[in-house]
Amino acid sequence: MPPSSVGFRVEDDRGRFSYRILDNAVWPRQADAELTLGLLTGVILRFAPGAGRNCSVAFEHEASVARRALAGRMGTAPCPSEVNAISFPVRLLDCQQAERSALETGEAFRRAMKGLEAQIQADWRRRPTSHRVLHMLMARIGRQDITQDAVAHDMGVSTRTLRRQLDTEGTSFHALTEACRRDVGHALLVRSDLPMTEIAMRLGYSDHTAFSRWFGASPRELRKAGSAASVTT
Repeated sequence: MPPSSVGFRVEDDRGRFSYRILDNAVWPRQADAELTLGLLTGVILRFAPGAGRNCSVAFEHEASVARRALAGRMGTAPCPSEVNAISFPVRLLDCQQAERSALETGEAFRRAMKGLEAQIQADWRRRPTSHRVLHMLMARIGRQDITQDAVAHDMGVSTRTLRRQLDTEGTSFHALTEACRRDVGHALLVRSDLPMTEIAMRLGYSDHTAFSRWFGASPRELRKAGSAASVTT
């Protein structure tokens, strides 16, 4: 499974589930996004058949047949976004299928979620430090602080400990940050129409000269060549 960013938050009376693949080597990725949100749509409509028109869907890719079909089920047109997301009234979380099985279903769900969370956390802790750092950088770049102090804090370790662990694995925070910027920058350059200055700002640079250093070609040449440029980490 490619590195992904999954989130859920409640704002006012709306719940929002978001999903984004972080591995830029996975492209195109619209089928994955449509399948994931389609499954969630099925769950929502199973518990609340008439809730479709109160929900909204957003995709990071352009319109497709599957996307329009999903919009038909939800009763609303998807809007463009930087992440794939589905938003719904938070009251739907209290919906139950059958009164007689509510207690059993609720308890089974809690046990399943507790076991799943424990398994995910155990798998995450077994992964190399460099893998976890790169995953966090991919999720944060252009959105949150990607300094070593900030990442170490979120990982629950000191900056010194993080530096030592990466050194043991033969890499450094700077090397991982550069790999992340190179990968994300190339993807934004050849897969979006964002101005080059904005791409540079998202990467944390004041200009776009880093592209020439990374690829031996100007950003304009890379964008023109499209996906022909090689991205290595």
